[in-house]
Amino acid sequence: MTYDELLLQCLQEECAELIKAASKIQRFGPRDYYPGREHEGSNKDKFITESHDLLAVLHMISERHELGIGEGNRAEVAIKEKQKRVLHYAEYSKRAGTLHGPIPR
Repeated sequence: MTYDELLLQCLQEECAELIKAASKIQRFGPRDYYPGREHEGSNKDKFITESHDLLAVLHMISERHELGIGEGNRAEVAIKEKQKRVLHYAEYSKRAGTLHGPIPR
């Protein structure tokens, strides 16, 4: 395995860990703790930690290959466009009857 392959493997693992943390919040709530592992923090704490871990690996890949992920105007535009798409599909889900409650703006 090359160093680049190792970084991609780490990226995959961090994505999976963030997915698991998001799942735990959805299933059990942000304040819940894993029984017997209260010292590891709440589901919210784990989500924050995993988010930072993912960002750290993304930055490592970005720096190594000069990708500029998360930097400058290009990132700001891409983030705003993604947020618009998420809101668009949230509205679609609401019309389809699968999303309940207000959509924050």
